[in-house]
Amino acid sequence: MMKTRSLGTLCLVGSALLVSSLLAATGCDKEDPPIPDDKLDLAIRPPDLTTGPTNDMTSGGMDMVSIPADMASADMASGGPKVMGLPSCTDKNVTADLVFTSVGKASCANGRCHSTGAGGLTFTDGATMKSAMVGKKSGQATTLDVVKASNVDQSYLIYKLMDQHLAAGVGGRGELMPKGGSKLPSADLCKFVVWVQEGAK
Repeated sequence: MMKTRSLGTLCLVGSALLVSSLLAATGCDKEDPPIPDDKLDLAIRPPDLTTGPTNDMTSGGMDMVSIPADMASADMASGGPKVMGLPSCTDKNVTADLVFTSVGKASCANGRCHSTGAGGLTFTDGATMKSAMVGKKSGQATTLDVVKASNVDQSYLIYKLMDQHLAAGVGGRGELMPKGGSKLPSADLCKFVVWVQEGAK
C-alpha cells in the first residue's frame, strides 16, 4: 500500500513538473507574465525627420513664402516713400503730348519756369518734357527719378505736384509745383498720374 501511494505521488509530482516545464517553455507561466524583450520594440516609431527630402525654403522644395508674380511689383520692391491721397483717375492712354498740351503748357512751360530751364528742367513740348523727366535723377530728392515710368511712388514730380516733396522719406526741397500757384485740380493731376502709371509714354 505504501509503495502504491509513493508511486502515485511520484507520478503526480512528475506530471506537475512536466506541465510546469511545458508552460515555462511556451511563456505561459501562471505566476509571472513573460517579460518583454526590450530589443523587440513593436511600437510604431515616428519617422526620422533628420533624413530624406526636406521642404524648407532653401532646398528648392515647397516655398511657403512665395509671392505671386502680379504682387511682386516695383512699388513693393522699392520699400521707399508712398504718395498719399492721390485722386481717383479714370483717364486712359495718356501720353506726354497730352499732358503737355492739356496742363504742362499753361502751368509749367511757355512763359512759366520750365521753358527757361528752372530747376534744371527745360521743355517746350511733350517730347522735350518726356526726355527731360523720364529716367532722370532728381536734383532735389536724389534717391528718386523726376519720373520713373510705371511707378508713381518713385516719381519726384508727383510728390511736387501733391505738395508732399518735403515728407519724410522723400527728402525734397523747394515749393509746391506749379511754383507760386495752388495745387492743381484733380483732373489735371490725373493727367500726370496716369501718364506715369501707364509707363510715361
